[in-house]
Amino acid sequence: MMKTVGFTLPMFHGRGFFQYNFGLTPMRKPLVTIVGKPIELPKLDNPTQDDVDKYHQEYIDALKDIYNRWKQDLAPDRKSSMNIVA
Repeated sequence: MMKTVGFTLPMFHGRGFFQYNFGLTPMRKPLVTIVGKPIELPKLDNPTQDDVDKYHQEYIDALKDIYNRWKQDLAPDRKSSMNIVA
């Protein structure tokens, strides 16, 4: 018996350049980027795991601050809160 290998092309849906009903160009959606304050990191030649954990926690805290500051303005109908999986 001979086995055949199949391949299915993915379907793309977007808008066209001169018409908006069909095409491959992405749909026009607003894209919002929020930048927080920088986190100061010293240059460490041999960082310990405690150093990594300390600066990782600072990064997570900064992400939570940004989320809590902007969540009501940018996602008032959100269904859940931010979950950080580490």
